[in-house]
This record gives sequence, structure tokens and C-alpha cells, in this order.
Amino acid sequence: MRIYILKLDNKPLYFISHISHITKLQLLVNKYCPDNIVKHSTYDIPNHYKEHPHNLTVKLGEDATFWDYFKSIFGKYKYNKKEYWYEFDTNILGHVIKYLSDISNLKKTNKLKIDKQIFHCEKCKKELSSKIYLEKHLLICEGLTCKKCNVYFSNKTNYINHYKNCGIFECQNCKKKLKSKFKYNKHIQNCKIDLK
Repeated sequence: MRIYILKLDNKPLYFISHISHITKLQLLVNKYCPDNIVKHSTYDIPNHYKEHPHNLTVKLGEDATFWDYFKSIFGKYKYNKKEYWYEFDTNILGHVIKYLSDISNLKKTNKLKIDKQIFHCEKCKKELSSKIYLEKHLLICEGLTCKKCNVYFSNKTNYINHYKNCGIFECQNCKKKLKSKFKYNKHIQNCKIDLK
């Protein structure tokens, strides 16, 4: 949302609005105001304006708008209770400009970027985000121990490769028993006995 501040040329009166086009806004104000109106300043208000420190101190409901926050801080300076007209002396105008500038430059805080504690499974080294997840994981985790030969692996890739090749493989030609698929495949290529 873009906030415009327009100023009466000869008085400390300010028209503050969020109409999307400055030319339309100036024409509208000039139509109803006999004095000369000039553009004072413009501010882009991000959607997360509620995170500004001043706004955090204001107790408003969930559906509060930017204007609700602005009026709660600067509403006492309204001119003749008019909707968008404010009377500011130089000091208060400085506060208004600082407030709007700070909100315009407000960086979005990512509340999810909290330093998370990582929990590691001692069996398979899997990382989990909470102690509860770790406890549930431990109930089903068998670690990286081969079920066929009981050898433990600290690396998951080595474990997977081993598990695919582990076992007793018997040659159909010579009935020789080999302890890995790799050795079995190599043996088959060289086995000379033919079954007829």
C-alpha cells in the first residue's frame, strides 16, 4: 500500500491517504480545498506493518488495518475530526515521517528461523527435528546393520550397496556357494561346468 502525504501550502495541515494514484489524489483534494495543495512525501507500506515496534505496543484486534494503527498513534492530531486531515507541528511531523519511513524499510522477520535443535539417530545417523520424532523413529529404526550378516555400517550408501549384494548365492552349474552377489556374478562368467 502506498501512503501519500499532501500539505497545504500556507498552513501546517496535512492530508494523508492511500489512494493509489497521486494525480487523482491531488485533483480530488484540490476540488474540495480552496488552498494550494502540494505533494509532501510518499511511503510504501509492506503487508507486515504490524511487526513494527510501535505497532506491537498497540493492542488492536487481528483484523486491524494500517489506518487503525496510524490513528491510534497520531489520531489526536486530526484536524477538526476530518478523516484524512492532520495538523502537525514540525516536531510531530518528524515523528510521523520517521514512523512511516521505518515501516517502509521494515524487513520481514521470518518467525520460523528459530535456531532449531537437531536430534540424531545413533543407529542410522538420520536427523530429526524434535525429541518426540526421534523417539518414534527409534521404535522402528534398525540402524544400518545388515540383517543377513550382522555387519554395521556408518554410511547409508555403503549399507544399501552391501545389502543388495549380501547373501549366499549358489552357482547352478557347479553348486558352489558364494557370499556375495558380486562374487557370484564374477564366478558365473568363469564357471566352465555345463549342465546338460
